[in-house]
Amino acid sequence: MKGVSNAVIGRLLGPDGKPLRDEQERDSEGATLIDGGPAGGTAYISFERHHRILRYPFSAQKFGPPTGSLPLPPGTKRMRPNSGLEAIALAGPLTQGRGRRLFRKSHRQEWRSPGLAHWGPAPGPFSLKRLEGFDVTDAAALPDWGLIVLERRFRYSEGIKMRIRRIVAKDLKSGATITGDVLLEATDALNIDNMEGIAPHRSATGETILTLISDDNYSALQRTLLMQFPVPEGKPVLAEPSAR
Repeated sequence: MKGVSNAVIGRLLGPDGKPLRDEQERDSEGATLIDGGPAGGTAYISFERHHRILRYPFSAQKFGPPTGSLPLPPGTKRMRPNSGLEAIALAGPLTQGRGRRLFRKSHRQEWRSPGLAHWGPAPGPFSLKRLEGFDVTDAAALPDWGLIVLERRFRYSEGIKMRIRRIVAKDLKSGATITGDVLLEATDALNIDNMEGIAPHRSATGETILTLISDDNYSALQRTLLMQFPVPEGKPVLAEPSAR
């Protein structure tokens, strides 16, 4: 990073305006923002353990407290405490009544990651096909209203792996089972860690740039890393360590 200015950091607040301190209440995993311009906007934050999605108004001076919550997709009550709403992404302009949100639950025995598609007033489910034991850790909307999905796989015998998949907007349909395109796979032979956050933006030259961040879980064995990649055009990339 080259620098940060006018940044504010603080604890997430509960509906009572007080910081969330109980681990069952504060385990937030995903966030998506609707920018309202200089006056601020709205953030939707997903939580696991106590599964819910809270609506936080924000401005340059203040974030929250939450003013309400979103209805949860069917089956949420059956999710395990630490395998819940890992990702939330807005993939469609709300002004056209086509806001769509992607959710994930990572029960390992399941081969699909259930999602919820909002098509105007009538929501419908879709599924992201689970590949090779990877679990979704984050998702975000692309500038073309498709989705970019970050995934992770961990085994003590092989270490950590990460994968990035792209889903085009036309495939986001109620009832669909979606595979998407694999853009990148990498193992811990490279400089990766527990990658859990992804966000795209357009560069000055028009490229789509992906920013990734890892979660160190307050562990001395893990690191917080910040990475950036341009979205490749054409063939997927299998990342391998340099021979040098």
